[in-house]
Parts: sequence; C-alpha cells; structure tokens
Amino acid sequence: MSGVQQDPTLAALSLVPGAGETSLAIYDFPPDIVMQNPQDVGQMIEELGSALPGLFECFEPDHPGMHTTPTIDYGILLQGELWLELDNGEQKRIQPGDIVIQQGTRHAWRNKSDQVARALFVMIGAKRD
Repeated sequence: MSGVQQDPTLAALSLVPGAGETSLAIYDFPPDIVMQNPQDVGQMIEELGSALPGLFECFEPDHPGMHTTPTIDYGILLQGELWLELDNGEQKRIQPGDIVIQQGTRHAWRNKSDQVARALFVMIGAKRD
C-alpha cells in the first residue's frame, strides 16, 4: 500500500470538463446588487478567475454574466431564487428543487433577491463543431 493518495480533483485546471468528462460543483450566487456594485473591480475579477478556473474565461466581457460552455449542464437550485436569462432576453424564474438542463446554451444566472442562492451543477463535456 502506497499511503495517502492525492485528491485528483486538486489537479484540475478547469471547472469546464473536456469532451466525455464530467464536473460537479455547488455555487453560491450573491444578490445581483452585490455583483453590480463591487468596491474593487480588479479584485473581484481576480477572485472570480481563481474561483472559477476555465469557467470564468467563458463569460462575455461586454455582457456581464452571459456565457456559453461546450457542455450539457444539469442545474438544480438548492436554496434561494434565481432567474435564468436566455440568449433571446427571455427570463425564467427558478425556485428550489427546479432542474434546468441546457446544451451549450448562451445564458446568464441572475439573483434578483437580497439573499444568496445556492445551486448544484453537473457539467458533461461535449464536442462542439
């Protein structure tokens, strides 16, 4: 027996899985008012980049929050309330227990409440043309 094994997830360079790979994560979404009015924009970008490696790079600089990933996503809202904003501007209210399934959809998550929302996401890497 070789002793203690290293956690293989610590070596992952990206939260976005490659084709055929998976990732699972729980995210806390602060209220939009917090994200829209940061005290230090540079610090916020640095923190998000280090907390969301690979995923942060998928966000569109000209459309805050909008992003697309080469994945099939299963999202389950665990706590709070979120709004799913779709590419066409349509917004859908998501409540605890709701499940959202997306396949490479351009979207953003909005927390219009004054409470933190928590969601679990399973991402399955898919090939993109």
